[in-house]
Amino acid sequence: MNVCWICPRRAGFSMLPLALLSAQALAQVERATAATLAVVEVRGTALPSATTEGGPGYAPSHATVGAKEATSVLQIPQSVSVITRARIEDQSLQTAEDALRQVTGVTVTPWDGATAQIRSRGYFLEPSLDGIPGYGGLNATQQFDLAMFDRVEVLRGPGGLFQGSGQPGGSVNFVRRQGLAEFAADASASVGSWSQYHAEASVGGALDDGKTLRSRLVMSGTDRDFYYTRAHSRRTLAYGTLDYDLSPATTLSLYGAYQQDRTNPFSGLPAYADGRFIAAPRSTNPYPGWAVADTATALLAAEAEQRWGNGWKLRARYSRQVQDYDLRDSYPTTGVDPATGLVPYARRGWDSQTTRDTVDVYVAGPFQLLGRAHSATAGWNYGKVGSDTDYGANDTISGIAFGNPDAVPELAAPPYVRGYSDDTRQRGFYGQLRLSLNDAMTLVTGARSSDFSVRSRSTRPGSAPPAWSQGARETGQFSPYAGLVLSLAQDTTAYASYSDIFMPQTAKDVAGRTLQPRVGKQIEPVGRPPAGFGSTVSHA
Repeated sequence: MNVCWICPRRAGFSMLPLALLSAQALAQVERATAATLAVVEVRGTALPSATTEGGPGYAPSHATVGAKEATSVLQIPQSVSVITRARIEDQSLQTAEDALRQVTGVTVTPWDGATAQIRSRGYFLEPSLDGIPGYGGLNATQQFDLAMFDRVEVLRGPGGLFQGSGQPGGSVNFVRRQGLAEFAADASASVGSWSQYHAEASVGGALDDGKTLRSRLVMSGTDRDFYYTRAHSRRTLAYGTLDYDLSPATTLSLYGAYQQDRTNPFSGLPAYADGRFIAAPRSTNPYPGWAVADTATALLAAEAEQRWGNGWKLRARYSRQVQDYDLRDSYPTTGVDPATGLVPYARRGWDSQTTRDTVDVYVAGPFQLLGRAHSATAGWNYGKVGSDTDYGANDTISGIAFGNPDAVPELAAPPYVRGYSDDTRQRGFYGQLRLSLNDAMTLVTGARSSDFSVRSRSTRPGSAPPAWSQGARETGQFSPYAGLVLSLAQDTTAYASYSDIFMPQTAKDVAGRTLQPRVGKQIEPVGRPPAGFGSTVSHA
């Protein structure tokens, strides 16, 4: 039995099967659709990102050093290098010193067997973690293992705009690895010279179905000897992060890290008392085997980000880092007597704790002016570094034959007889404008107003601490910044820039007035080669 559709016609009625009518109607609809609808092509541009993990390249297109937000390296008018995650893994770079040795214009000088002095253009570099400045926290100081980081960004030359006070060598920004939306895990191990063993592992992923709570855990460990005798080092790191989307426009991140190092110190060989070098084997270590330096660093930090539909965002960060350093060692105090081969040894011991509290808050986003797109950043940061050190009584052991340092009696945990405390604080407002003058030219300008203060006091264990003694202090120190970037071709730019940074002084003139701060200034005109040229995007 057929179901029919009845339609009126002039001459009567017509009866058609429904199945036949449906096929005819469908064909007509298809022909009409094909005739009237054009192909719609949708294109989108991903938001700029400086993240390097998962990418194969050694020269990323964007960085955050020199600008709070991800900015094209070609548009940063200063010398920039980036050690990417791919390069860290391919070259088995394990420490901050390993990475910075690869950077153009950076010199890494071993300090005590566990840390190093790091300079660029003859001056110390200043550190930051995820853009949070850490005054004086890089040189001769324990750094976190590179397993924790996505990349290491280096800006050479004064970085006072975002850094505040410091030396004009530049700044190093360590950018952490973040939580993962998709489950992933990896592990690696390596064996190197002088019985060096290293292993690290990372695991993470979303902790809910909506992928609004993302996690990651990183562990690493190193155990090694050295080319010199009686020296061993052991380092362990644990790092974890949780990133939570409170809403589609709001993200909160909590992260922490703990690292412990135990190293037998080594600072080089003495000479003869008359100045001649000692013809000793390369493996010679003048330190006794009981000498040891223990360092433990704990970090706890939080970050909140609020995004708006117009491209603007507010980001607030807080970090607290506590570092304990305990040292017991003995070292030659003078040159070796060339006649007897004897040298006196000093024994010493101390325990130090340094606490860093840092806050950084800024807003950044695009705006339209005179028919062109520009961007702006404005913010404020504050840092406090407090250090307390207790010293034992130093003594000297005479008549020790060079080459037999184990003859120095071991120093037990010393009774502390004196101490020293210092407190350094700095805060400042900063702002940066990126103005598109035309399709080929961008003007980058900015300024910072900084307050800086340091105070100190000598202490004695068991006694009430005395009043603080005021040291260097500055209020409203102005640090300008300006740069001009010219696009010469798709992947080639030239730029010129001015930047500076300041260091307060305590010395006074003949009238008793404190001298003006030392200011490191730089004018840098450079042509930038195409992105990806060489192993890093960098310029001396």
